[in-house]
This record gives sequence, C-alpha cells and structure tokens, in this order.
Amino acid sequence: MLQIMPNALRLFAAAFLALCIAMVLDLHNPFWAAMPVWVVNQAFREDLLIRGILRLAGTIVGAAIGYLSLVYVADPMWQLVILALVVGLSTCVTYWIGTIYSYGPLITGITAAVVMVPAFFSGSHMNMADIAHFAVDRIWCTLIGVVSVTVVTYLFTPARQDKRPARVEQERLKHAVFRGLGAGAATFAGTLPILLAPSVITLSLALSLAIFSSILGSLQDPRPVMRMMAVGVSLGVVAALCYRGILHWLDPSLLPHMVIAGLFIFCGAVLRSFGTTAIIGLDFNMCFLLAGEVGAEIHPLQSTAMGGIAMALAALAISQAYRLMPRHHVG
Repeated sequence: MLQIMPNALRLFAAAFLALCIAMVLDLHNPFWAAMPVWVVNQAFREDLLIRGILRLAGTIVGAAIGYLSLVYVADPMWQLVILALVVGLSTCVTYWIGTIYSYGPLITGITAAVVMVPAFFSGSHMNMADIAHFAVDRIWCTLIGVVSVTVVTYLFTPARQDKRPARVEQERLKHAVFRGLGAGAATFAGTLPILLAPSVITLSLALSLAIFSSILGSLQDPRPVMRMMAVGVSLGVVAALCYRGILHWLDPSLLPHMVIAGLFIFCGAVLRSFGTTAIIGLDFNMCFLLAGEVGAEIHPLQSTAMGGIAMALAALAISQAYRLMPRHHVG
C-alpha cells in the first residue's frame, strides 16, 4: 500500500488541481478538466508527452468536426449520420494504427460525440454561440488537464529504456474495419432515441455507447478491459450518487464541497495506482466525474441517478457485445 501512495498522491494532485483551475475559470463542465489526468498519465516520460499532445490535438479536431456539423448541417438525422461515421472512422483508424499514436484519432471520435450528443438533447434551444462555447469549453478543459498531469508527474516519470511492443500486422485492416463498423453502429443506435424522446436517460445512454464502443473497439484484445468495465463504471456511478447525495443533504459551502470531492478523487487515485485495480480505477474515475458532474450541478439528483443507471447498463451491453467480436491473434 505504501509503495503506491506517492503515485496516488501525484494523480490526486493533478486531477484536483485541474478541477480547481477549471472551476476558478468558471468553465461550464469543470469535471472535464480532471478526466485527461487518468489516461494521459503513463509509465514512461516519452509516452506521457505523446499522449498529452495527442489528447489536445484529437480534442481540437473532434470539437471542430462537432461544431461544423451542428452549424452547417440542418437536418438532425444527417447530423447523427455524420457523428456515427466520425466515431466509426476514428475507431477504425485507431485500431489500424495500433500504437500509442492511435490515441489522437480515438479522442477525435469521442470528442465529436461529447460535443454533438448534448446538442441533440437540447435541440433548438442550443444556438451557434452555445455550440461554439461548448466546443471551446471542452478544449480549455483538455488543455488544463494535460498541463496539470504533465507538470505534476513529469519529473517523477522515468524515461523509456526498452522498445515499444510491435503491433500485430496480420489482417489488421479487416479487423479495423470491423471495429469501426461496430462503434459506428453502436453510436447511431444509441443516439437515435434522443431525436425521438430527449431525456437524461437517452443522453447518458448515447454518450456512454459512443465512448465505450470506441474504447473497446480500439483495443487489439479488449478482454481485460471488457471484463472489468461494468464493475468500474458501476462503482463510479455509485460514488457519483453518494457524492451528489452528500451535497444534497449537507448543502455545503465551496470549501467543504471541494473537500468532499477531493476525498472521492483520492480514492479513485488509489484504485488507479494499484496494478490489480488500475483498469477498474480508470473507469471509476471517469464515470464518477462524468455522472456526478463534479464541480458543477447541471442536473438534479434524480436525473443523475437515472443517467448513472443508463451509463452502467450501456457499459454492460457494450461489454457483452464485444465478447462476440473476433480477436486479432498473433501469427
């Protein structure tokens, strides 16, 4: 336990610092700023820098695609088709690259979904200025998170001494296309209900299916993540409901509020730092921040509960669906 504490403290410091900076800047979704910390952090210094750059580049490209699609394509159905194509293509390219450099296109597809899906939910109530603000808000939060984790962890991260593992080449394109089709179909099917019946449940379901299908679709062997995804997501949702329930009950001022949020983030940092719980910890942190809308209060507690349940069910559904996917074997 004592061995993992320094890394857990650094992850906590980076995530909490990013969250606080985003709140001070009055960004609409400050919890977005803490989310890059958990995935940009790497075991080697070179990978940390590459991930940070690709995270920012992918976010800018994805936000631009989302903004342009929403502003210049009038028909929501065609917007949905574009989103499904972007997520599918991004997943396909991510899998085909198959190295650390695949992180950029992965984030491109996810960011396009993060920008476009809430616009489907808001419908005509979101104008061009709102869409632009939402997209720029995402970019600022990403920049804050990337800078925070880099500044806090860089000096403590060793340089890489060995070569990165080679990717599997056999039939790579075939598997990449298959993964892209799966992610695109999941995004289309998961987002279509918003156009028919906008609600917090359909919003959460659409975002979750797009993100989870992109992540699992990008992995050569998704089984380790797939087995733990529903557990990590469910724990994150439970933590989010506990966090929001405590705030609802106590109605604290800003400082106690941040202390409460910090306790949950620290628990997530410990989970992420343990080798046996690292995968669970990643999903826990992401879903806690997203479902709990940490640092903001966009939806009431009841809506948070319904959205969290939808998120957990989406994780379970995608995990089961990817059990049917053919695996890419070596040799």
